[in-house]
This record gives sequence, C-alpha cells and structure tokens, in this order.
Amino acid sequence: MRRKLVTALSTLLLALPAAVFFGAPAAQAALQPPAGCRYFHTVNPYYGDTCFEWAGDDQWVYDGVGDGWSARVEIETLYGKVRWCANTETAGHWVECKFDHEEASCVHFRMYEQDGGDNGPTRYWTDWTDWISTSTGADC
Repeated sequence: MRRKLVTALSTLLLALPAAVFFGAPAAQAALQPPAGCRYFHTVNPYYGDTCFEWAGDDQWVYDGVGDGWSARVEIETLYGKVRWCANTETAGHWVECKFDHEEASCVHFRMYEQDGGDNGPTRYWTDWTDWISTSTGADC
C-alpha cells in the first residue's frame, strides 16, 4: 500500500510544470533602442522607423504593420560598404542589427519595405538621410 502511494505521488509531482517549483520565468523586457539612438523618421512612418546608435554602431529597425512586408534599412558608408538591417520579426517590435563601422567615418541610411525574403519585391523607398558620424552621431 505504501509503495502504491509513493508511486502515485511521484507520478503526480512529475506531471506538474516546473514553474510550480521554481516560479514562472520573468517576462523579458521588449527590446527598445537606447536613449542616445538618433532617429530618422521615415517619409512614410506608417510602415516603420529606424535609428542609429552611434555608440556601438548599431542600427535599429521598427516594423509598424503586420502585413507580411518587413521594414528594412540600407546602410552605406563613406568607405564603400553597403549593409542592410531587416526587421523580419513581429510587427510592433524593434530589431537591433550590430555593425562595426570604421571610426571617424560617416554613414547614411534609407528605408524601404520588402515582401517575403531577401528576393521579394520592394516598395516605399525613402530618400537617403544626411551623412552621420560613426564617432559622434552628429552630421558629417
């Protein structure tokens, strides 16, 4: 009888979720650009936004609409590199792309939307921003 009770109790304990014993995992804070991020509000802010975190060379992209199109940023440097940062996550969230630009140089950006993967059609191209210093975040 005692063995049956221990077996039943063990089965019950194994069926309980770990959160009962260890607590539920803490909700992770939503990813947000830091306070020093320099924003470049788009011509059409309906679909997204971007900002440049010059202290760290990170580009942030916000996708504003869950329509299957992803907000993206093309980044061009004065020393000849072209890079992209895409927000392919859920709309309403920021995505951070980490880069390592040359110091004492300049970058500029333009946004667009792309449907599906990297080879899908594009739309809503913005004009290029002014050139921005990778060392200070100020205009070049």
